[in-house]
Parts: sequence; C-alpha cells; structure tokens
Amino acid sequence: MTNILLIKSSPRGGASVSSQLGEELVQQLQEQHPGAVVKVRDLASQPVPHITPDYIGGVFKPADQRSEQESQLVGYGDELIDELEWADHIVVSSGMINFSIPSTLKAWLDHVVRVGRTVQYTADGPVGQLGGRQLYLVLASGGAYGPERQAWEFQLSYLKQIFSFIGLQEPEVVCAQGMLAPAEIAEKNLGEARERIMQLGRAVVGA
Repeated sequence: MTNILLIKSSPRGGASVSSQLGEELVQQLQEQHPGAVVKVRDLASQPVPHITPDYIGGVFKPADQRSEQESQLVGYGDELIDELEWADHIVVSSGMINFSIPSTLKAWLDHVVRVGRTVQYTADGPVGQLGGRQLYLVLASGGAYGPERQAWEFQLSYLKQIFSFIGLQEPEVVCAQGMLAPAEIAEKNLGEARERIMQLGRAVVGA
C-alpha cells in the first residue's frame, strides 16, 4: 500500500495555481499506484499554530515533566510528524508570498523540524531521519526568478534546504513562475509545469 501526503499552503483556495498543480500531481501518483491512500492537510483552511513558549518548554522536557498545555502542544506536533513518517510520497504545494513561503507553511515546518524526531545530532553533525521517502515541491510565483533575480528567491532555495535537513533530499520540483506575466507567457509557463507533472508520472511508471 502506498501512502501519499499532500500539504497545501496557499491562501487563494481554488484559485491557487500551486494547489491546482499539487492536486494534479497527486492524481498522477494515484494512477501509478492503484489503491494508494491520500491524506490532505490544507494549512490555509486549517492553519497550524505558531510555536509558543509552552511548546518550546515542552519539547525540551521529558514527557512526564510537561504541563498539560505543554503536552498538548508537543502532542500536536507529534501528530504532524507522524503524518510525514506515514507517507511514502510527500507533495508540498506553495505559492510565493513576499519572495518566500506562506507563513502557514513556515509554522508547519517549525513543528515538524524537531531535534530528536526528524533530525538527530551526532558527532558528525545533524542527520535527517525521514530518508526513504520521495518529496515533491510544487511551486508557483507571480514573477520569474532566473539568475538575474536569484537574490530575491527564498521559496525553492529555502524549502530544498530545510527538507534536506530532515532527510528529504533530492526533491522533484514542479515550478510555475511568471503567473502575473502577460497571458501568453503565463500560459506557456503553466503548460510547462503541467508537462513536468506528466513527466514525473511517466518516470514513476518506469521506476
């Protein structure tokens, strides 16, 4: 049985390009893995709370020394991490907001990137604990971020780095840039993103 986790983060609902493409990729994965179980976590409609002093205090205490509030907050983070551990394929869709990711996605990451669960520190440095799963980053942005604008891009660069920290390395990337460009450019870029999704589906077949 194959398990697929879709993380959606755009506040634009059904109008979100990144959410639409993420759903299309999940459909491709379902076609290639008949009977796959899909779980969707929509961070816009069900936002994850930002971490608080109680959460930080609880994380660094033994479970039997936590207050009730600390236990609830750490337990919530545990549930989010459990979802990642459950999944074989993880699809993260994100629009770009102010050159980076939505704050809802950052809050989710602050819960799931946790020393002792998803990363361990060793004598050789940090070791991510979520290897063996395939990560897909499905991104959209209003502008385009080629070499001349690389300094403004904190979306893909950040996501690749933070996920590699917890062991999710070498993600497959689908990127629809320039969605606010003139229509012919936006449509061309969107078409290329959809072709990339089709390529990923064919790659799964050949695996």
